[in-house]
Amino acid sequence: MIVYAFNRISPFSFIFTSLATLFLFPLLAFGIVYIFGGSLIPYFNSFLVLFIKFFAKCFLLVPLYTSKLKMSSIFFPLPHLFYAFLFALCLILVVIIKSEKKLLFVLLLLILVFVSYYFPDPFNKTQNDFLATLDVGQGNCALLHFDNKNYLIDCADTSYHSIPTSRSIIEPFLSFMKIKKIDGIFLTHWDKDHSGSLKEIITDLKTDFVAFPNCPSPPSQIKDFLSNTKIKQIYLQRGDNFDLKKAKVEIFHPQCNSENTLSENNLSLVFSILIDDKILLFAGDIEKEGEKDITESQISLKKADILMAPHHGAKNGLFAPFVSKVSPKIALFSVGKDNRFNHPNPSVLDYYRSINTKIFRTDKDGAILMILDDEKIKSYRYSTSPWENCLVK
Repeated sequence: MIVYAFNRISPFSFIFTSLATLFLFPLLAFGIVYIFGGSLIPYFNSFLVLFIKFFAKCFLLVPLYTSKLKMSSIFFPLPHLFYAFLFALCLILVVIIKSEKKLLFVLLLLILVFVSYYFPDPFNKTQNDFLATLDVGQGNCALLHFDNKNYLIDCADTSYHSIPTSRSIIEPFLSFMKIKKIDGIFLTHWDKDHSGSLKEIITDLKTDFVAFPNCPSPPSQIKDFLSNTKIKQIYLQRGDNFDLKKAKVEIFHPQCNSENTLSENNLSLVFSILIDDKILLFAGDIEKEGEKDITESQISLKKADILMAPHHGAKNGLFAPFVSKVSPKIALFSVGKDNRFNHPNPSVLDYYRSINTKIFRTDKDGAILMILDDEKIKSYRYSTSPWENCLVK
């Protein structure tokens, strides 16, 4: 039940709970005495309050410090209902059986936990290749899945309406998809609404590499954090290209040199991924100046099937010659509901409609799923369509 509700489990929860209970019982005892007997003895109230404060502070410190311990909480892919049924059955047998066989079922319970983590889908259904744009508010995070590999494009902000984005939105989705490893993360730039949850995701899930623009340099905190991990760091700039199994990655921006005076937004990583004969183009927070720089360069821009709209659809994120050149069939706008920036700008939406681009936006559609396997891209809005049947071939 804990895994189904919170997508994680603590292997030391029994120890932590027992430790907290040591402070809870005296806290309750002194509290009861304070309520019913404290007023009967002069000056006794202030004496009781000191004890209550002490044990309350100790009780609260237990989760504060234990949560910082390594392995205190482990991300868990959502187990199949088949595992849940077997686990419940074994648990019942452990309770009702009083013979030596009880130990056998306890051992079976531990084996089930292990197996459900490493093989979350016992029936091994083959998933379609897909791009899922998550509803993370005013920010961006998308999951690209193909060849049983999983890549994140940006990591959203640290929180959304005071809710931790990683553990409340991104990781529950990954758990639902039975994903326990990220094969790579592409960060378009270092703004918090695109990179804020990077630390939490890397801490909770095994990650092979993090790729980001060669300029500007990563913030010192991120650089120090990554240097203390074994994760491969890939610096990218215009002209780089490489393969990810059957997919081809091509980098269009930024162009890093001493003469470059573009703003940080205009140094966003702009890249395409060719997969299943479809071109997905990701543009970060690039604005008119950056789009103009790409358009006027000698880069051969191809028409895109899907475009992650530049700068969330901001007015200064539309350079018509650039958008016209890539002429996307679908434009994705990752924006927060009623955001203070008025993203996406109505004039930007009008332009995309004028070139017959189909528009999706997370503030109205919720998370957006694009199935890439078929000849024609199939799109599903999470707000109106169940995804389970869409993802399986």
